[in-house]
Amino acid sequence: MTPFEKICGLLERRSGHVLDRGGRERLRSTVVHRMAELGLASMEAYAGLLLGNRDPEEWQVLLSQVTIKESYLFRGPAQWTALENQAVPELAEAARREGGELVAWSAACARGEEAATLAMVLAESPHMAGCTWRIVATDVDRSALEVSRRGVFPERAIRNVPPGLARKYLEPVGTGFRLVPNLLQRIEFRWLNLVDTPWPFSSGAFHIVLVRNVLIYFSEENRRRVTREARRVLAPGGWLFVGASESLWGTTEGLQAINLGRCFAYRHGASPAAARHCGSGVIRGVMGAGSPPAAALAHKTTPVKATPPGCCCAIDIAGTVHRLAQGDAEGALAMAIRLLETGRERAELQALAGMCHERLDQPLQAVERYRAALYLEPGLFQVHWLLAGTLEREGWSDRSRQEYRTVLELARGSSAISLSFARALELPGTEEAARRAAEALGE
Repeated sequence: MTPFEKICGLLERRSGHVLDRGGRERLRSTVVHRMAELGLASMEAYAGLLLGNRDPEEWQVLLSQVTIKESYLFRGPAQWTALENQAVPELAEAARREGGELVAWSAACARGEEAATLAMVLAESPHMAGCTWRIVATDVDRSALEVSRRGVFPERAIRNVPPGLARKYLEPVGTGFRLVPNLLQRIEFRWLNLVDTPWPFSSGAFHIVLVRNVLIYFSEENRRRVTREARRVLAPGGWLFVGASESLWGTTEGLQAINLGRCFAYRHGASPAAARHCGSGVIRGVMGAGSPPAAALAHKTTPVKATPPGCCCAIDIAGTVHRLAQGDAEGALAMAIRLLETGRERAELQALAGMCHERLDQPLQAVERYRAALYLEPGLFQVHWLLAGTLEREGWSDRSRQEYRTVLELARGSSAISLSFARALELPGTEEAARRAAEALGE
């Protein structure tokens, strides 16, 4: 093992982060820079510094450099809509009935964008009248927490805040905007490393748990550990949200996946609240324990471009497509999952994995994969078409019609994007997809 590989291993054990190729390059650059600042002659010496924990502050410096902190308010709007319209009314009613308060947790809160968004949602909800509430926000990066405690955001971070909420809850300050004091004081910022379990919270402590856009960096072992603890601290009837393109496949640990239309949430599989959702036909059954975990960075790529010829990733994708075209969906899925471990940001890989699941008669997994692809690149009209078909076959006609409508809008506009392997897998072009969508809609 090289000294750099040793540093990568130490970082994974310390923070849970499994770095992809780009992340490893960022880490290497950071380590070289830190070696120069500390006067260390080799990576071996730097690894020894970390291993011996002779300088605890160095871990904080390193984590602040390699963890991704760039975010914005109201990121993942479908989840905020579901939380506002479906989770909060039920939780608020229960809080009033029980005479307690609603407590939410924003894990891996970065610079506080998610916690601020949640505070606005709770403050604005008419259902919260007569209820007290507070938010706990945690992160492993102490420098990010110092920023979050000030509640100040640059202009680019508030671009998705509805104008009415921005005027009401954000005050101009310098070159940025500050969350109003009466909301900021409801948020308690604390340091927490998610992979250090058990967490310092009592069982059932939180009615809402947000662990969004962080599990994608973790190994499967750490995802299981985090999921197990998340279920423990989730109150009966509580709601757990992961990233819009993340999944807990294979790590559900007794959590029930709830299809909310444009996103998923998780609840206690044995809770009456989850049973009500399942009984209404929204979704049935916990994700299969043997299903592979989904992972995708919340990163937009427009348009989707094929990887340059000669790149091993392009060859691997071509091989995956060829295997699927030959009828080996199981083998193709295994290849797609391996590629996702280093190409999580690729919408095409998610779409390809979804097609594999569909051919293996795993519709729920296919739906999540298609949604992950569309979260990364909404213009993929063929993925909307595939998702519409899957939803239709599962009996979700209203949602299916929504997707067919989107196919028509994209096909008739200028923002439609085609999968690079569409022809190889006999997927329709824009005109054919529009024709089939219109036929499905009876137009």
